[in-house]
Amino acid sequence: MIDSPGRIVILNGPPRAGKSSIVIEIQETFDGVWMNVGVDIARAMTPRRCQPGIGLRPGEEAHPAFPSVPMLYAALYESIAAHSRAGLNVVVDVGHHDPEILADCARRLVGLPVLVVGVRCPIEVIMERRNAAPVGRYAQGSDDDQVPEPVARWQDAVHVPGVYDLEVDTSVLNPTQCAAAIRKRLEDPTPRRAIELLAGNQKPTVITTTWDGLPVAREPPYASCVVVWRMGRSEREFLVLHRLAPGGTDFAGDWAWTPPSGARQPGETPDEAAARELREETGLSLQLVRLANAPSDEVALYAAEAGADAEVVLDAEHDRAAWLPLDQAIDLCLPARVAECLSIVASSLPD
Repeated sequence: MIDSPGRIVILNGPPRAGKSSIVIEIQETFDGVWMNVGVDIARAMTPRRCQPGIGLRPGEEAHPAFPSVPMLYAALYESIAAHSRAGLNVVVDVGHHDPEILADCARRLVGLPVLVVGVRCPIEVIMERRNAAPVGRYAQGSDDDQVPEPVARWQDAVHVPGVYDLEVDTSVLNPTQCAAAIRKRLEDPTPRRAIELLAGNQKPTVITTTWDGLPVAREPPYASCVVVWRMGRSEREFLVLHRLAPGGTDFAGDWAWTPPSGARQPGETPDEAAARELREETGLSLQLVRLANAPSDEVALYAAEAGADAEVVLDAEHDRAAWLPLDQAIDLCLPARVAECLSIVASSLPD
């Protein structure tokens, strides 16, 4: 007699993001039995004529395997549900990029204890890992084509719509740290809504105003983020701010520490929003450089260099600021999409 269903952890991200290493860490260190039911297992069961099965890349609708992909995903998720109902925990590594298939898969897990994790990794790091692999194993870059078009398609499609219970960035967290973040979220009693949202059983919360009642633009990008850096004595330092609301001086966790950032107001351009937020939150007026590879189209990402003697004047929303080396700034900034902004800007700067 099964007392309760097993827990399910869905790891969604592009190839070479590090999902398989997280799976191994979970299987070896988490309490209970954790079954690995994901893309590699599914492909091993799939006949040759239907390969690459659920590993089919975005934009390949003309591939002979394409008609079978919805059935393969449906069978995979029914298997995940069956394992859970039998009392077994399940960790799943996938790369979803078809919204209809994703919604169908989510509906098959509704009612079960599911944690949906976005496994993020900047394209620069993805390409480093691909290029370091044996020739022929993965699509690799060249001097003429540093990011092959199929790889770029994965990066653009895999985190749409970006509905997660937790996000991790494997460019800044190793598999042990990612697994620790997942364990912590599993132990957190806060409700997990991602699977219901993806299944269409709940409507996402539409943010129309900021926490202090100001209107938010109704079309993306909804916010601007400015990663400010300066040269310290021995290395670059990055500016992060501690937000007072909603937890006061002891506020920690998601959104407690961030670079200068905030919502874009209706009628305001992303550039105008970035300059305004930087000025309001820090008192600084700096030259802004917009980056094309923001973590999502919901945020406009900027880099700005400050002088060594730049004076930060905080607004009432923040109680302290810190200039930190990149690794320390990344450790403070949560969720992973915030840390990813720092990583993207840092990787764009000259050596």
